[in-house]
Amino acid sequence: MDWAYLFEISLTGIAGGGLYALAALAFVMVYKATRVVNIAIGEMLMAGAYLFFTFASMLALPIWLAIPAAVLARCWVSRRSRSSWSPSAWPRCWSAWWK
Repeated sequence: MDWAYLFEISLTGIAGGGLYALAALAFVMVYKATRVVNIAIGEMLMAGAYLFFTFASMLALPIWLAIPAAVLARCWVSRRSRSSWSPSAWPRCWSAWWK
């Protein structure tokens, strides 16, 4: 077995595990904030992934800038779809992160 191949497979496994960890963190954050098990986490994760892909590849932003841009855009989209946007909606969007 080639060492480069083993390294590549290890990185792929770590990345996949990281995605599972982020999905689990999303379940916990939503449950702690609302005390409701939300099974629509997959939709939220995919929307965030598509936004990240758009920012990183189509708009050619660096990854360190595309990640926060995707998080902010996803937060804005989720707030926009639930209620009319107002400046007071932003603190509610981030409140789940701090509980």
